[in-house]
Amino acid sequence: MKFLKKYKKKIIFLYLILCSILPFNYLRILFYNLVPKISIKKSYIGFLNIFITSKISIENSSIGSFNFVKINNFKINNSTFKNFNFLNNFDKFYINKKSIIGSSNIFNNTMYKKRFFFAFKSQISNKTFIEMDTNVILRRNVVFGGHRSKIINNGKNLKRTFFNKNVFIGSHTLIESGISIKGSNVTIGTCTVINDDIQNTGKYFSKKIKLLNLK
Repeated sequence: MKFLKKYKKKIIFLYLILCSILPFNYLRILFYNLVPKISIKKSYIGFLNIFITSKISIENSSIGSFNFVKINNFKINNSTFKNFNFLNNFDKFYINKKSIIGSSNIFNNTMYKKRFFFAFKSQISNKTFIEMDTNVILRRNVVFGGHRSKIINNGKNLKRTFFNKNVFIGSHTLIESGISIKGSNVTIGTCTVINDDIQNTGKYFSKKIKLLNLK
């Protein structure tokens, strides 16, 4: 018993690796659900996903293959999470109601207590890099379109990075953590630098740092 307590986390991790290489989806889900605090219902789980987590809840969702998830509480409801994504060092990561995370995205949290929350029909496409030092909230219909956009740690240790509803963000956009896009129906053009809050509806792009509102 002392041996099991001492090596419990390692044993669970090795067991989850074993689950990830089972040949059929129904077998993977069956064996995942034998682990306490893992609940997977009516979902597809791909091949060789690495879970390092205390709690997993997946319902009516699809997870692709070759994802690395190191999160205390990982929850997906009625959403899609594709391939080759790297999620590291979060307390909570929620993906909710017809939201999508594409492929080859990196979410690296510098402070383990932080949270990432997707609301209804939000999407991060492909090859996005997010280095968090704040909570991140995406409300309804927030879309990181294209690829290679970034949210970067600015070292200010603010409470949250916030995106209001109906926000579209183009490719190669750079956003400082702690920024709030408070206006709804906002479009941010390709290669824009966002280093200040956006209060109003409109279309925004930047040359160098200054924002230009194109309402």
